[in-house]
Parts: sequence; C-alpha cells; structure tokens
Amino acid sequence: MRKAIITIMILVVLLFFSPDRANTGQYYHGLILVLSAAVLLLFVLSLILFLSYRRLKANYQENIILNEIWETYINANQSYIYLKDENLRYLLVNKALADFYNKEVREIIGRDDFAFADPGFAALSTRTELKVLATKTVVEEELVWRNRVFAATRFPVKLVSGRYGVGAYVRDITEEYNNKKELIYLSFHDPLTGLYNRRYVENEYTKLDVEANLPLTVIIGDVNGLKITNDIFGHQAGDLLLKKVAEILRMVCQKGDAVIARWGGDEFILFLPRTTGEEGEKLRMAVKEQFAQERINGLPGSISLGVDTKTVTTEDLAQTIRNAEERMYLEKAIDSERFNNDAIQRIVKSFHERFPREEEHAQRVSKLCVELGKAMKLSPSNLNRLKQAGYLHDLGKIVLEEALLATEEPLTEEKWRKLKEHPVAGYRIANASPQTMEVARYLLSHHENWDGSGYPKGLRGREIPRTARIIAVANYYDKLRYGAFGREPLSPDAALAALKEEAGKKLDPEIVQVFLEIMASGARLESINL
Repeated sequence: MRKAIITIMILVVLLFFSPDRANTGQYYHGLILVLSAAVLLLFVLSLILFLSYRRLKANYQENIILNEIWETYINANQSYIYLKDENLRYLLVNKALADFYNKEVREIIGRDDFAFADPGFAALSTRTELKVLATKTVVEEELVWRNRVFAATRFPVKLVSGRYGVGAYVRDITEEYNNKKELIYLSFHDPLTGLYNRRYVENEYTKLDVEANLPLTVIIGDVNGLKITNDIFGHQAGDLLLKKVAEILRMVCQKGDAVIARWGGDEFILFLPRTTGEEGEKLRMAVKEQFAQERINGLPGSISLGVDTKTVTTEDLAQTIRNAEERMYLEKAIDSERFNNDAIQRIVKSFHERFPREEEHAQRVSKLCVELGKAMKLSPSNLNRLKQAGYLHDLGKIVLEEALLATEEPLTEEKWRKLKEHPVAGYRIANASPQTMEVARYLLSHHENWDGSGYPKGLRGREIPRTARIIAVANYYDKLRYGAFGREPLSPDAALAALKEEAGKKLDPEIVQVFLEIMASGARLESINL
C-alpha cells in the first residue's frame, strides 16, 4: 500500500511540472484523470485495508478462543503438562503441575526445577531433559518420588527462536503400578497363604533343576482333616488350618533359597537346594511335630509328608517329585484314618463338655435304642450300630451356634430352620471317618416321619431306615420326658400317652408298640443300663 501511495504522489508531481502545463485545458484534464485514478486507488486500498483488518481481528479472536480452549484442555487434564526453553526454564505449565508443586502458574513460569522442586528430583528430571535436547529424540521413563510412581514422556520442541526446548506430559501411575505389581504377585503366589503357587514352581522349574543346587531335596505334604474341618467348622476354619501349615513351613525351613509352594488344595511342596536327604528327613519330622502342637477348634494339626533327594545331574527331578509324593501317600494312608477317627472322638468329647445336657440326652437315647433293638431281636452287629447311632444321632448339632443350643426358650421359625440343618451336618461328619461311616445314613434320617412330614428328605414309612425309625421313637420319648426348647418335662405316663398319639403319624406304629410293651413290663429308663 505504501508503494501505491508513493506512485500516486510521483504522478501528481510529474503532472504539476509537466511541460504541457501551458496547454491549460489538456493540463487540467490530465490532472483530473490522475486525481480520479488516485481517489479510486485510495478507495480500493482502503477497502483492502478494511477487509484485512477484519480478517486480522477475526484471526485474533479465533486465536484467543483457541488459546482458551487449549488452556481449558490442558488444565482439565490430570497429567502434568509443561514446556521448557533451551535453558530448561518453564514457558508453559498446566494447573495440575502447578498444584503438584503447590504453586501458582505465574510462580513457576521463567524458573527451573531447582528453584522449587526437591533437588534430587530436579537433578533426575534435568538429566533426562538434557538428553532430549542433545539427541532430539523422545525419552520415556518411570520416576519414583515421595512414594509415588510417574510415567514421563519428554520430547524436543522447536521454539519461535529457532532453538529447541523440551515438552513433556507426566502421568501419576501409582495405582496402576501397584495393581500391576499385585497382579504379578497373585499370578505367582497363593492368595490365602502367601506362599508361591504351582504356576511359579512350573515357571522356575528349569532354574531349580541345575547342578549348583545339588543335592536338591523335595518334600511334599498333604494336610489331614481339611475336609472334615471344613464340613464341621466351616471354610474359615479350613483356611486357618492351611495358613498354620504355611506359617510352620516358613518357620522350620528358613533357608534363603528354599522354594515353598502350595501345590494344590491341601498339598504343599518344598524345594531345598544343597540339602541332603538326611537333612530333609529332619525337616520333615520338625514340621510334623510342630504342626501337631497346633489346635484348630480343639483338633490337633496333622500333615503327611514325603521326602526324596536328587543327588546327581542324571537323575530326573520329575521322578524325585513322584518319589516324594508316593512316600507322602503311604504315610497319609495311616495318618488320615487315624486323624479322622480321633477327630470324631475329640469333637464329640469337646461338644459334650460344653453342653452336658446334650451328652446326657445322647446316653439316654442310646440306652433306649439298645433295649428296643433287643426286644426286636436285632443281631449283635446291628445292635452295636444302633447303640453308636443312638449316641451320635445329634452329632450335626456341633455346627450350630452355641446360643441356639443353650436356649431354654421356644424357638423362632428362623431358629427352627437352623436346627433342622443338623441331620445333614451329622451325615457329612460321620461320613468322614471309617469308624462312623456305617451309621451316617441313620443320622441323616432320624428326623424323618412315618407319615412323610419329616426332614430333610420327606421320606415316609419303610423308606426310612429301620435304625433311624428306632432312634426317632427313643429320641421323641426322651424329649417328652426331659423337655427341650421351652417345653415342660412330662411324667413317664404322660410321655407314653403322647408317644402313643404319634404312632402312625410321626413314628413307626410297630416300634411304638414295642416301646410301650417294654415300659408296660415294668422297665423304666432310669433302670436301663448299657
């Protein structure tokens, strides 16, 4: 535009000093043309200037809006975003970074990290940023500061000056990092015991099976009584049992390079580098003795263990593991049966010590059952089963809450529902031991009624095992005589009358008749002895 104005001025001057100026008409005519052209040109130039101004103003407003959008975006971003100049002084920071440093944005601009950051952290950042400037490449890394973990991406940025600065965005990945660590931990550890799991052993197998680890002793253990513990006391008690095993294995096997793992549900495996078979046997005995001193709900700890040792490189470690496993199973065949038999006795004893009334009831019912069995001319083996089943008929009550068993008040509907669970529980417990397995089905069905109104299966008539029908009569009479759950005790005659009322309803009428005949003969429960 400036060139156009100068051109017009030159034309006007040339026209003013034109030699044709004497020709006045032509002169003024030319002057008018020049001035008209000048005015037109100025108008066009003004229009162009106006339009340019509008465009510049629009661009300026657009830039303001874009800048506001950009600031909104970076300030809304929870990542830490910044731009530094060639001297590593801040040119731009977002609000998240300012908040991180507990500063205002204006307090950070124009300063470097050493002005307000931890010196160690500042030195760490500076070293990486100098590398970015030197190599003109993107650098990604993880930083740890004040127990937080950050993922930083730094990159070169060409500035207006033509020199290079450093741009960066940094994310706090502490939670993500911890989750990743936890996932890695869980993938190789048993979450219940904290020991290594089978996957870890399989992953490390080749590292264990090296000459430097010889002699390599393997111990495999299987916890006895886990199922019966779960059935009687619940899975929390079973979990506690497994945790105790893990605790003892750690305590006894303290070699730093020992690998202790939970091999399966109730199985554990130990790899002991540079450990002889004799040393392994001593550890085996130490684990058994230590665990036997533990008590879980009154039951002693029991674990079967097998040991074998790989002594030369030509031996197959897999075969060593199989040998240890076979020895463990041989021991378990003895330990498991002994534990289950002892467990039932210990559990019943503990239960009766806490509830003497239940023991007295069990003894009376067992006595009555034997007398009924004799009157019905049962064989000696059947009498023995009947005696045992009568004594254990309420074994399942072990799983019930103490408050329920101790109550003297009539039971609510909810408490009755809980009480009705004991036949199934007794069946599960009795099935766990060979000594009581034969009577398990009688414990399950001793609350079935002749008319089908009982529980848990609703059996009727002769669908109910005879032994269970005998227990039902003896149990019902004893409850009438001695009372239970808010019901008043009855006299012998009143109890017999009530018993007779249930013949053909709750009770087998033939067995009731036998019972009435026993009592009519002059016998009374108090005079019956085992």
